[in-house]
Amino acid sequence: MKYEDKPEVQHMDESRKQKSQSLRAEKLFRALFSSSPIGIYIVQDRKFKLVNPRFRKITGYCEEELLGTDSFKFVIKEDRRKLRGNAVNMLKGERFPPYEYRFIKKDGEIIWIMETVASIQYKGRPAILGNFMDITEQKHAEDGLRESEERYRMVIKQSVEAIYMFDPETRHVMEANNTFLNLLGYSAKEVQELLIYDFIANDRRSIDAYIKHILNYGAITVGDRLWRRKDGNLIDVHVTASKIMQKGKEIIFVIARDITEYKKAEEERKKGNQRLLNVFQETIEAIALTIEKRYSYLSGHQQRVSRLSVAIANELGLSKKEIEGIRIAGIIHDIGKISVPAGILSKPGPISEIEFSLIKTHPKIGYDILKNIEFPWPIAEIIYQHHEKIDGSGYPSGLSGKDMLTEAKIISVADIVEAIASHRPYRPALGIDAALEEISGNKGVLYDKEVVNACLELFKEKGFKFE
Repeated sequence: MKYEDKPEVQHMDESRKQKSQSLRAEKLFRALFSSSPIGIYIVQDRKFKLVNPRFRKITGYCEEELLGTDSFKFVIKEDRRKLRGNAVNMLKGERFPPYEYRFIKKDGEIIWIMETVASIQYKGRPAILGNFMDITEQKHAEDGLRESEERYRMVIKQSVEAIYMFDPETRHVMEANNTFLNLLGYSAKEVQELLIYDFIANDRRSIDAYIKHILNYGAITVGDRLWRRKDGNLIDVHVTASKIMQKGKEIIFVIARDITEYKKAEEERKKGNQRLLNVFQETIEAIALTIEKRYSYLSGHQQRVSRLSVAIANELGLSKKEIEGIRIAGIIHDIGKISVPAGILSKPGPISEIEFSLIKTHPKIGYDILKNIEFPWPIAEIIYQHHEKIDGSGYPSGLSGKDMLTEAKIISVADIVEAIASHRPYRPALGIDAALEEISGNKGVLYDKEVVNACLELFKEKGFKFE
């Protein structure tokens, strides 16, 4: 038998090999143990036997303060019982998922620890190997998030606005606050079975379109909508909806305000405004009639000027509001003549220079009568300017075209056309042709070019007539 084949030699080689492997494993363990970013410890008989640098850094204790010390000494009392039970069962071979407890650092700060443990043999006896991680910041963040969610839900629950969330795929209401329940008359249990089609009174096509729009653009103020209560009654609501993410899923969050009473009040206000407008119109008509009664030749003059002015304004594309102001101003544009002696205005013969000077005061008198009335249009200023000419030769202030209101330029043309075409005490009617010849010949000189063109278009192309 060769020397190498002897059994005792083979046994020595195997022993050396195992010893070498054991030394390499221990060396690797020591390297990982020292450089690990996770705290690692070994506990035997409840006492720390080994702690790595990361464990010491997390806890603030030095190695001398930890080794040989009861490991439960650093755990707050409320959490010790659970850990003792785990330790006993761990030594029996049971396995545990990661668990959390509170640890007291050297400086007295209490931190949250997440730990995983395993049963090992240390120096030939049972021991526990623990991986030790500080999760205090994570716990605080979770607590903060939990508190934030609780505050959020409390705000929603107590909000005076009706708030609900629904799944845009199934259209099911997912959650709703008390205001929503009270507004529609449903119980919390009934809402769990509610589809948005059950209470939104609009047709499904428009509802689906608005949901698609929210999903595409994120947020939208829907505006006023009709909701149907459980009892079938309809209510007006103003709705704002937005898309939010909840647990990785798109949800639509809706805030609604009951505006039923507001709508009723608004309707009453409109009716009241219409009644006031009717009174206002009647007052304007009464003023115009008073002037015409005093001066018979003015009968119908203001009404005809008003109608032609409105037609010109429409031809020029003015707004409805501007046109209404022109209509009102036209009806009472001669209100200032109430201060001119009737004998002068009804005089059949030529008028003297002094008499004409008195007549020329009527735009200013009209302005003074109306200037303190709060019209929604510049009525007093229109009346003040209606005898001005764009070249500055008019009265009472000799304004040029750039300083004149458009409304005054329109009434100026309508007034001269009606005056020339109609009878006056000092002359017979000259006819519409003469009136149109006057404004056509002085277009761009005395009268605004665009206004004259619109007036000529009305009479020559569109067949406008005073009567």
